[in-house]
Amino acid sequence: MGASVFPTAFRSVEHVASVAGPALVQQFETALPSPQILRSLADEVRKAVTNPKGVAHPELADPDTYWQLSAFPQAASLVRQLRGTLVEVAGELAPVVERSQPDFFAWLRTALIEEAPHRAVDPDASRDAVIDRVAQMCGVLHEIVAGIGRIVPSETSIEARRAALADGRRKQVDEIVKRTGERADAIDARLRHEPPHRHQDLLLDAYELALTSLRRDTDAMIQQLTEPIFALGERVVLSYGDAVTAVDAALHADPTHVG
Repeated sequence: MGASVFPTAFRSVEHVASVAGPALVQQFETALPSPQILRSLADEVRKAVTNPKGVAHPELADPDTYWQLSAFPQAASLVRQLRGTLVEVAGELAPVVERSQPDFFAWLRTALIEEAPHRAVDPDASRDAVIDRVAQMCGVLHEIVAGIGRIVPSETSIEARRAALADGRRKQVDEIVKRTGERADAIDARLRHEPPHRHQDLLLDAYELALTSLRRDTDAMIQQLTEPIFALGERVVLSYGDAVTAVDAALHADPTHVG
């Protein structure tokens, strides 16, 4: 129903989503550390732990320092890039609600034509029914505009990398289990908090945080884009009397056709 009632908004959102969605995904996937980078990170951390003088930044062997100096800054840089795309999206969709006004009034005219028999019997009840439908249409328009939220990349790639890290860690866990008899889950939990596993998790945590930030920014953008819907709904309600007069006059002139 949304696409048929508000075709202007629907087309605008679909067009912007078709362009911005792939752009955001590409930006995110390009920046996300590949499995090879995660392996290289582990190698560098091991070197820093075993031979601090043999690496350029031995301080990064400490997980907290690594987060502050490397992982978080990388994610923050990505967030700035993603926000740039989001600003473009907001700019393109800023007029979408106002441009939907003719569609809303066209819907009102159709609704009033359909409601004419009931209006003749009970004008007040008919008006209340139409006003309720106006509120519903505001919700429909809100859903259309909010659909732009689907441009945010999913966490699938991060989850896949976490799963790959878990598989690699499992081999180490199995070896320790055979040697010590310790429980596998306890070993895995300990390894995840030790270098280099902790560093790998922190790097993925940083990019997960970037996604959370993008999702929050997108929600704020949607709220800003949909704020004018309430005012538009009010204008439609205020036009009710004039719209009824015009529709009833047209129906009286030609009961079989309202042009």
